[in-house]
Amino acid sequence: MKKIISICALTALSFTLIGCTSTSTTNNTPKTKQENTKNAIQLNSADITNIEMLRTTSNTSSKSQTDNEEMIKSIVSAVQSGTPKAITLDQKKRESAHSTITVTYKDDAKEEFLVWVDNKEKITIAKDEKKDKVEAVTVNIKGAKIMKDFFKNDKT
Repeated sequence: MKKIISICALTALSFTLIGCTSTSTTNNTPKTKQENTKNAIQLNSADITNIEMLRTTSNTSSKSQTDNEEMIKSIVSAVQSGTPKAITLDQKKRESAHSTITVTYKDDAKEEFLVWVDNKEKITIAKDEKKDKVEAVTVNIKGAKIMKDFFKNDKT
């Protein structure tokens, strides 16, 4: 009887060890690298405490901001479902930006984005970096109410 129990225990232990050693290690790509290939601008709504939009084109200043979780989620969702594209970010392009978006995170870190209005339903957002070529995202703003309200009165 002892022998049968010993054999069963050794068999179970062997299967367990075989299962541990054959765990798949083929996917070594870090999760952040996988996300970056999906979209150029990565925002995590769980870490964002505030989003502020400031118009930079007209002589009058216009500002909109939110710390509402649902609005932040809708903005992040709109950006993440946007279409990535590469743009040249020279001085002329920077100056032609319609607005800036400042994203504030829980650790008080801030990210600045430049915004160009393509038409009444689409905008292009790019991270404000000191590079000539940057990755941008064309975003459909229909679903993000705060963005739609902010950009709706513009004549493009």
